[in-house]
Amino acid sequence: ADKRERSDRSSATSVMAPVLFVAFGTTGDILPLFHIARRVRTRHRIVFVSHAAHAATCDWAAAGIEFLGTPTRPDERSTAIGSEYEAAVQASARCGFVVFNLFALGAWHIAEARGVAAVAASPCLIPYTPPAAFEEA
Repeated sequence: ADKRERSDRSSATSVMAPVLFVAFGTTGDILPLFHIARRVRTRHRIVFVSHAAHAATCDWAAAGIEFLGTPTRPDERSTAIGSEYEAAVQASARCGFVVFNLFALGAWHIAEARGVAAVAASPCLIPYTPPAAFEEA
């Protein structure tokens, strides 16, 4: 019995938690994260949260990605933040890492509350001008 318990614990810890992707915005904002998620999918399970309108944007099932749609729309500014992030909050309970785009900054707070690492993925250069007093190295 002891040997079987050790085996069960070993297999349980070897299974990695899914990676949660949260991306809001237009199709052009979602697709770069979808392609990143497809690559990450070769090693991890993926849960992808976005506007329900994007359910037909990609072939999520063929990519092996679990898609969870939110009731918000990509072409409208949401005032219902709770409903926009509800699926992400629920999915985060089983995920071990969070990737989000710049229109889903609330996902950082979700990761922080869950105690998991998070990273922002931007499909474009973020405009930045260093301060005038910035010293060049």
